[in-house]
Amino acid sequence: MNRVPIFGTSSIRPLKTNYILMKNVITYSSTLPPDLFGKVNEYAEKLKIPKNKLIESALNLYFERLRKAEYVLSFRKAKNDPEISVMAEEGLEDFIKMLEE
Repeated sequence: MNRVPIFGTSSIRPLKTNYILMKNVITYSSTLPPDLFGKVNEYAEKLKIPKNKLIESALNLYFERLRKAEYVLSFRKAKNDPEISVMAEEGLEDFIKMLEE
């Protein structure tokens, strides 16, 4: 089993390194534009981490941002849905009644 570092996400430098045991790893090939690959090399050297771990961390951050964007979009859609507005108002009325009791 490989030990894989998991890095904190609130800073460029890893805040803390935790290790998890990786049972399954998939090997793949991909292409990157030369300038992007240069940045991967540069930051992997700066952070003293392997390139694949840098790419893994970047993808995890990207997917987290996508998930948050989907969440925001769902609220924007719900805001314009009359049925959702009615349900929210009814729920608020019930909540106020519960507080008054």
